Amino acid sequence: MEGQSRDGGGQNDGFQDGAIRLREQEEPDGTLCIAVEGELDLSTVDALRRAIEPACGSRAAVTLDLRAVEFIDSAGLALLVDARKRFAPLCAIRLLVSPQGQVQRVLKLGKFDTFFDVEFAPKT
Repeated sequence: MEGQSRDGGGQNDGFQDGAIRLREQEEPDGTLCIAVEGELDLSTVDALRRAIEPACGSRAAVTLDLRAVEFIDSAGLALLVDARKRFAPLCAIRLLVSPQGQVQRVLKLGKFDTFFDVEFAPKT
């Protein structure tokens, strides 16, 4: 697909599609962490969907590290809700979010912490 590139190797595979960058890393407990950078909106949500679906289809737990996401719109929120609905019985989805910023405010206003495991942690 035009405009996409893959880089890196090993456990840290990077993928960039427009205004979003995804990196995957397997944690020691077998959880896959998908780190997301950029904006999660209508124009980028399909790239994250393409990463979540196979990950949740083959693992018991996936962490979405959203600490480097600068903006999330209703399409991004809908993706999170849809992923939880589709994979909740098979795959636990944990959200890692910066303790400040637009994403944190939107997730708190939407009460996402009532149906997701949400951890607010600064980017290290």
